[in-house]
Parts: sequence; C-alpha cells; structure tokens
Amino acid sequence: MWRASKHHALGIADQHDLDSYRYFLTEILVPDFTVQFARETSTGQIIGIFVFNATEINQLYIHPDYQRQRIGSQFIQRAKDLCTTTLELNTFEQNLNARHFYEKHGFEIIGGDSKNEEGLPDLRYRWG
Repeated sequence: MWRASKHHALGIADQHDLDSYRYFLTEILVPDFTVQFARETSTGQIIGIFVFNATEINQLYIHPDYQRQRIGSQFIQRAKDLCTTTLELNTFEQNLNARHFYEKHGFEIIGGDSKNEEGLPDLRYRWG
C-alpha cells in the first residue's frame, strides 16, 4: 500500500523493501508518533497509514484505489483534534494531489528544501 501510493504520487519506484518499512515504523517512528491504519472493511487489507503526533504529520499514505473517499480527511481531522498549537508536515513539491489536499484542509506553505533521501524538492506546510 505504502509503495503503491508513493509510486502513484511521484512516478518513481520506491527504494525500500518491506523489512526496511517495518524497521522504520517500529524503531524510528513509534517512539515519537502515533501510527494508525485504515483497513478495507470486507478483507481487512491495509489501505492507508497515518503517522502523527500533536505537532507533526509524518506520514499519510492512502492506496490509490481508495483515494478521494475521505479517509485522508478523517486522518487529518484526528490530528487537528489532538493538535496543541500548530501542525506541520512535508510533502514533495511535485505531488500536486497532496498539495491540493493539504491546502484544502487549511495548511499553508511555510518553506521547503530537498533534505530527503529521494533528493526531491519538499514543501513544508503548517496549519493552525
């Protein structure tokens, strides 16, 4: 799901295998973030992942077949409900769908860089 969503958004193959994702989720993200999954009701298949805390959205991926069904909007609202001051996130500059989605939810661009392993331009967004 994560790889399919990223490939759909960026048009490039992801460089990580499943074990790398597991390590990233359990060892890197879990100590500082809440990890939530969206599942397809009839099969239980994971169709979305949301990683956040009170000040940052670190990951939000929805499988391409399930986008535009308000799953991401529900995730964003959870983060806003727990937000203590402002929420910030990064998204790739070329990911126009994500940019539109975040802007529709009230996030504004506050900066950007290319300090990611893909080496692609990122935009930094803030809400609140």
